[in-house]
Amino acid sequence: MKRILILAACLLALLSCGKQKTTVSVRDLAAIVTERGLAVANPGDYRGSILHYGMAEYALASGDSLYFNDLVERLLAYGRGEVEMYARNNFINFDAGGIGAYLLAFQGCDTLRAQVLENYARMWAEQPRSTDNVMNAIHNQKNNRVFIDMLASVTPANLYGGLLEGDREKIDYAVDVTLYLYDILHDDATGLVHQARGYGDPEHISEDCWSRGNGWGALALMSLMKDLPADHPRRAEVEDLCASFFSSLVKFQDRKGLWHQEITDLSSYPEVSGTAFILGGLGSAIETGILPAKKYRKAFVKGLQGMLSYIDPDGSVGHTCKGCLNPGEGTKEDYKAMPYYYNEDHSFGPVMFALAQALRLGIESVEICGPLGYANEGDRVEKPVKKQ
Repeated sequence: MKRILILAACLLALLSCGKQKTTVSVRDLAAIVTERGLAVANPGDYRGSILHYGMAEYALASGDSLYFNDLVERLLAYGRGEVEMYARNNFINFDAGGIGAYLLAFQGCDTLRAQVLENYARMWAEQPRSTDNVMNAIHNQKNNRVFIDMLASVTPANLYGGLLEGDREKIDYAVDVTLYLYDILHDDATGLVHQARGYGDPEHISEDCWSRGNGWGALALMSLMKDLPADHPRRAEVEDLCASFFSSLVKFQDRKGLWHQEITDLSSYPEVSGTAFILGGLGSAIETGILPAKKYRKAFVKGLQGMLSYIDPDGSVGHTCKGCLNPGEGTKEDYKAMPYYYNEDHSFGPVMFALAQALRLGIESVEICGPLGYANEGDRVEKPVKKQ
């Protein structure tokens, strides 16, 4: 009887995987996603900046010197004024190549150090702040607005800038502003975060638990988990928040390993950029011992498998929500109604964070139940081409 049950379980597993299993090399996949991302994302705006940040994490995790050196040259081009910057960028660090440049300078890349320190001095002095002292988006300050996305720039910029300068005040600011925004945007019912405050009424909080919004928050926590000094007086608070946040997120992972556009509603579509950011943060929590690997590594691998089902063999990425800032009235239904696209500019950076973290956990390959990108079949929705 036991043998029959084992055979039945194996048969069910084969049926659930379809006809083809594919083993995907993390390093090979990273190469094609990088190539596709560089061809799609504008290096002069935040989506290109976040791609470079993901590439920086991957360069460090992989130990690939050619990849590292190529990225450094791309980042130095910002300092030389060779990148055409988007006029409505919200954060000053983009002018230096974004947080990827800050991270590599902190990790000892001396060729980027002067570029980053000069930029950070300007960011600290000139970046607008809300009335509650949160570094704010240059073009989105009406009604004292803040949104969780901001932490993807504010937290690591001040952490790495402060560490490079040896300035405790700025390191403290990185921690304080992160814990503060998590506190005001926290959803008590789920342990997740909402995206925005100040749309309409200045104290109004959006109702969502948006996938990439929680992913932006995960990115901020990732930098603190990895690089906030162990003796920082608020280190324990950061670790408690990370443990609570990522364990809460795992509860909403679907059976294929993905998180959905409105995380709390599995009837909304699976969303790849949020999934990838969450995986980067979850993997960091496992790597740093904040969450036990024995309990959570399986969720991480499952998430990679789900994510890879939306990445095609040419590095194209599907099912990614477009830019999304408190749509409509900020209700869950408003967020669910936001469309997804194929090769949306936001998708590539998050995927690189997840792949970098896979290598850090010793995962060199991932087996999926079908060909790479199989979930995209019949669902490759291209973004409309903007009129010039």
